Amino acid sequence: MPRVNFNYVKCTRCGKCVPVCPQEIIKMNSSGSPFAFPENDCLCCEKCVAVCPVNAITVECD
Repeated sequence: MPRVNFNYVKCTRCGKCVPVCPQEIIKMNSSGSPFAFPENDCLCCEKCVAVCPVNAITVECD
């Protein structure tokens, strides 16, 4: 099962990860922090990882 991890210490809440997700699973919560739901739909393409300017996202795939 894929797991999308956000390092909220590094994350600047820029939102660049949201539009690049082909499955549209990355969203921003009410405080502006990104989250992935449902993680099971993640394709492990790592487009979110590539676009993050502060390297705050990792994707774990089985």
